[in-house]
Amino acid sequence: MKLSDLTAPYTKCRVITYGRDHNTAVEKRVELQQISGYLYRGESKKDSASQPYCRFYLYYRDLGIGMDIGRTCYPDEHTVEEVTAALPPKYLNGPQAFIDSLDAAVTNEQRIFNAEIALARYLVPEKADTYAEARQRYLDKDAAEHAAKVSRRQAEDAAYCAERNAEAQQQLDAAINTIRTGGELKNEAISIYRGRYDCRSYSIINHLARQFGVQIPLKVQGWINKRLIHVVVRNGAVASVCYSGSPSRTFHARMNELIASVLKQQQDEETR
Repeated sequence: MKLSDLTAPYTKCRVITYGRDHNTAVEKRVELQQISGYLYRGESKKDSASQPYCRFYLYYRDLGIGMDIGRTCYPDEHTVEEVTAALPPKYLNGPQAFIDSLDAAVTNEQRIFNAEIALARYLVPEKADTYAEARQRYLDKDAAEHAAKVSRRQAEDAAYCAERNAEAQQQLDAAINTIRTGGELKNEAISIYRGRYDCRSYSIINHLARQFGVQIPLKVQGWINKRLIHVVVRNGAVASVCYSGSPSRTFHARMNELIASVLKQQQDEETR
């Protein structure tokens, strides 16, 4: 039988559901239609995307109280059998099955929800505080595990960044040594990590220019990024340049300025 074929009348009933924060248990009176046994449905409505939906409830008629247990979209397309098969037995088999499930959750350190605790206050008020305490223990443990997981991830990310940045520093040190002693300086890309997913890549020569305070115009920086392959340094100056496409008329002067800055730093270090 499809839900649309149900003929039981709708009756206004008191149920426990959640407030706007989706956490605080509140009581409301809603129109319910019995599906079978303790299982009821609410009236069909439309969500913000105009999709039809309805909410399901368990309802204990003898006690005059029920609880919201979820929703489905396009309810008229579902059968009673599909709905009941999708729900856990604790919602279908009466008050004792529900209480047994809460007792098992306490024993097994599983999560208990605020609405379940609120319903338990009608069924076994003497146990409700025990369920509330078990819920808090679960939340505290979950928060501690989450904090530990975040801490581990942060440590792993920091180690990852440190390793990558150490590799970048080795590239820089090798490039600086080439400038100081002479040789072929390849215009490789260098990647600097501020975070695992926050990486900036630069031409190593553009990066060294910024590091040593050499002002290179943006147009020349673009040429370095796209065209420059390597520079041969000899006797403290540019000996030759390998590039693709058209040359840069100002690169030599800027590169010699960088070489001079690197050599000056070396001299300053040696005189300290």
